[in-house]
Amino acid sequence: MSEDAKCAHASVQDPLWHSPQPVTYAFFEELQKQKKCVHDLVSAGDGAPRARVFKPKDQHCGIWKASEENNEHRRCSASFGDAGTTASVSCFGNLIQMNQFLGAGQSGMFAMDDSSVPEPYYVCERAEQLDSMAKVSDDYQYTHSGLRLRDDDLYPKDFPWVAPKVKWVNWRWPRYEWETARNPNLKVISQWLVHNDVVLHQLVLENYEKEPIKGINIQPGLTDDIHIRDQNHLDSRACECPIGTHESTFPAPHNYGRVTIYALRDPGQLETATSTEPPEGDKDTRSAKNAQSVAAVVALFVNGSGVQLDFDDSLLEYNIDPVANDVPGTLEFIMAYKLIVVPEHNTMGWKDFLFDAQSINVNELLRLETGKLWGHSHQTSTSLLDLGLSKVCLGHTSGAQEPNEATSSGPSSDKANSAHKPPTESAGPDELAEYLVWRHLEFILSVCAIPIKPPRLWTEAEDTSAAGDRLVALTCGDMSGHRVCTSAS
Repeated sequence: MSEDAKCAHASVQDPLWHSPQPVTYAFFEELQKQKKCVHDLVSAGDGAPRARVFKPKDQHCGIWKASEENNEHRRCSASFGDAGTTASVSCFGNLIQMNQFLGAGQSGMFAMDDSSVPEPYYVCERAEQLDSMAKVSDDYQYTHSGLRLRDDDLYPKDFPWVAPKVKWVNWRWPRYEWETARNPNLKVISQWLVHNDVVLHQLVLENYEKEPIKGINIQPGLTDDIHIRDQNHLDSRACECPIGTHESTFPAPHNYGRVTIYALRDPGQLETATSTEPPEGDKDTRSAKNAQSVAAVVALFVNGSGVQLDFDDSLLEYNIDPVANDVPGTLEFIMAYKLIVVPEHNTMGWKDFLFDAQSINVNELLRLETGKLWGHSHQTSTSLLDLGLSKVCLGHTSGAQEPNEATSSGPSSDKANSAHKPPTESAGPDELAEYLVWRHLEFILSVCAIPIKPPRLWTEAEDTSAAGDRLVALTCGDMSGHRVCTSAS
């Protein structure tokens, strides 16, 4: 039997995945048997050159135009999501929390955050803490649950009092760009995205110097301070126990990440997702009644390949090679996050606790989405740009726009977009109205609207997704814990 066949056979039929025992450390020790299969899954490939960093055109982004003196609007969180998976990041692109509807537990909605955030029962206190974590202040503190740059001189000169501008790529995904205080020829890109129920954070450092830039310190945030919360706002029992009481943290297979297991207090409490039966085509082969626990899986990729990390790897150091052939030396980090349901009888494969390197390619995902949304000049389909409220400041004609991203080879990369920018940084009333309408609509559709069908089971044994109508809950949004109340509906 070939190695690939052995991998497929083991992931589906290994008796380990049908054990009636709860997830334990021994469960993950067994995963070490799949060493080659695991390595192949998380590796970028055969060493072929990686694609260039995706750089969107400004007319494909939502950008709030304001004077440099008026930057108070930057001191806030950015929320985004897709199909019931949402996330919030700070004004510097650091992760605050992740939310996903799983259809298990008491509320069906679960959050991943850190110990500084109050329990969901304390609605106001939790919202205030999340909001304070998003802002820039002289007592700014980092969150522990996400990838971040360790050194302050890798941020802009005025860090932490002035935040960088945020671009909403395709009006959906927050993107932060800045020149570092250490060296103006060292640029940073922080890009967020949700794809197939996975939250992805891409952190890119580009070196335009002629010499290597050494000592780039990053903190992967894979500590045991990651916590999972059932977003139940009515039950105070979770507040009676010390945080982390119902959680256990293990290394992912061969240390390619971390797995935090949250044992449900009352497995299967959520008898039905709604008061009525879902449409026949919307039924899922996995039942929330059989849910035993919820797992948060987190992994780090560097230049496209998974990184093996020990528990004491709280700080990593890298060097960036100099410019070669007018192409900047780049260093790309991708942090991947997902929440999954662990069934009562643990019928799961080892791939459930890993990420496929091919599926977390942020550059390729954004290129595909941009091409699909904005179209090409030879296509007859309507572009989103044609639906804009303002036809003056966007620098386009009535025809669809080319989706090709901006290209550059130095800090003056903004010149590539100059033909598409409005004459000044100050926007007119029409452009401001367009920004507000587009962003509010996108926020409602991708963050507030939560499909109440559980996501497909993370296993290669079968695809539990099914076509059909989906019921949607209109919630108050992620910073309010996705509550459903009169003001939201």
